[in-house]
Amino acid sequence: MKLALRLSYLIEYYQTHLESNNLEGNEIKWSRNLKRRFTQGKSEQYSNNRIQRAFYRPFISCYVYDSNLFIDERGSVSSIFQKAADNFSICTIGDATDKPFSVLSTNRFTDLNFLSPAAAGSKIFPTACL
Repeated sequence: MKLALRLSYLIEYYQTHLESNNLEGNEIKWSRNLKRRFTQGKSEQYSNNRIQRAFYRPFISCYVYDSNLFIDERGSVSSIFQKAADNFSICTIGDATDKPFSVLSTNRFTDLNFLSPAAAGSKIFPTACL
């Protein structure tokens, strides 16, 4: 799987720079949060168990590597969609759009703009919290 190879390389590259305390290099997009985690000395080991299926758009799935280190702004998505749990969520279109109302249910990670790239994005309501 391409994602597994890419993440293995990314983590190895990050670890090499962490050990040499070198924040330079253009193989990684050094976001503000990743730089902060780097200066704090945070690291993580690669695990196949972190690879999960996700929805980018309705009926378009992809894979995501569930990482505390490399996902820049996690939100509460990991607590909603735990791998072992069967937690369905109800996704609705954001209210700041001219598009007609729509709703879908999913049990996978979803992109913020899952139903609409409009200003408010999608609203996700996990059924375990309802």
